Amino acid sequence: MKSEVRSYELRFKKKFKNKVLESYLPFVVKEAALLKQKMKTLKIFSLDCYSVQWNSVTLDHPCYGSRGEERLDRGS
Repeated sequence: MKSEVRSYELRFKKKFKNKVLESYLPFVVKEAALLKQKMKTLKIFSLDCYSVQWNSVTLDHPCYGSRGEERLDRGS
């Protein structure tokens, strides 16, 4: 569910606070953003000249799966 709220609790020793805040958490946030971008569905919208309704088509490239992961069998 997209509306489901998720949370995590991170515990670490005080001596690692600086490393966690300056290195680990920015890395996790960056990786989460990259994953979210990979999972995004790309669509092309077009307007039919005989209608006022926009139509969408999901853009899937044959080298990539439906969830954005790269297929290993490409090129064979």
